[in-house]
Amino acid sequence: MKDPDQNINLMYEGSLRELIPIVLINTALSIITFGVYRFWAKTKIRRYFYSRASFLEQPLEYTGTGAELFIGFLIIICVLIPIGFCSYFLPVILLGYGITSGPAISQGLVGLIFFYLSHIAVYRAQRYRLSRTIWRGIRAELGGSSLTYANQAVVCTILTIISLGLSYPYMQVRLLRYRIENSVFGGVKFKFDAKVSTLMQAWAICLGVTTIFSLLLFITVQPYIAEGIASLSKNLPNLESLNFLSYLLIPFIFLFLLPFTMIWYKAVSIRHFCNSIYFGAISAQSSLSAWNIVQIYLPLFLSVLIGTIMIFGLSLLTYDVLVGQTVVIALFSIFYVFVPIIILHRYFDKIIGNLKLTGSLSPEELIQSKQITPTSGEGLADALDIGAF
Repeated sequence: MKDPDQNINLMYEGSLRELIPIVLINTALSIITFGVYRFWAKTKIRRYFYSRASFLEQPLEYTGTGAELFIGFLIIICVLIPIGFCSYFLPVILLGYGITSGPAISQGLVGLIFFYLSHIAVYRAQRYRLSRTIWRGIRAELGGSSLTYANQAVVCTILTIISLGLSYPYMQVRLLRYRIENSVFGGVKFKFDAKVSTLMQAWAICLGVTTIFSLLLFITVQPYIAEGIASLSKNLPNLESLNFLSYLLIPFIFLFLLPFTMIWYKAVSIRHFCNSIYFGAISAQSSLSAWNIVQIYLPLFLSVLIGTIMIFGLSLLTYDVLVGQTVVIALFSIFYVFVPIIILHRYFDKIIGNLKLTGSLSPEELIQSKQITPTSGEGLADALDIGAF
């Protein structure tokens, strides 16, 4: 038995030097098989990340297979095809009753159905991944109900919309609590005691700072907008009466600045969530910073910036449409293939690297899961293209 205050070793030792060749081979085989190999490619990536993560100097194992993911995908496609047919024929049926807004109604219903299914997919995908997660021969499991989770997600989303985003931390905590507290390993349930009030304070600061900077930026540019409207109103007299429309720029500035201020909030929320998770006598302490979040997503920012500069530069230097299209396709391919994997690698590195576990654990006391494992993979998540690695 370990001392109660002893540090517990949790490490991630992956490297891009090992990952890039795997990604290149996966990409080549996916192209050759017209995308079918992507299920096996995803499995190889998961096995790599799991094998490079170790707990108490013992690596994790991922036992899922590409065939399971492929079969799950085929099953769900058979379920989604009838929904697609219904969305196509519903406007025709409604038109027969004199309802001309059938297409809008059909798209709205399909959107709601897929929104609900997306949350079911997230939960079932986590259940599948945990059922294929092994440590020292012991398998993890996820209890609970995907329907209950989806219902909670719908209610929380409605509350977030009604509150204009103010209740977003409540949605985060409630949904994460359901997923964590239904996670079990070795017969031991995870516990989660995150406080909504703690995140509400950080969220209020995030929104307040964003609002202040939005107003300051608007005050800076508003005179130039007014001057532009005044010059145009010489030829268009009625345009000056629309000067008040410039204030509609404020919410757009707010939405533009919010991702930058949310970097700090994301660091705060991840630290709070990590510090609120308990596994038996083991507790966690995260020191993740906003700069770590920037480091995680830096490849995304740089790729977008470089790609934008290159496309803009080509538009000035060449009139060859074929060359321009080729460069765009090449940049998009590089972005799609490499950037997500680099971000995922950095995410593992920064999250685990800034996480400290303390407490005690006796592996001999853990018992094997008796939950019936899913026979097929996360088909719904794959069909809806929900980005679980």
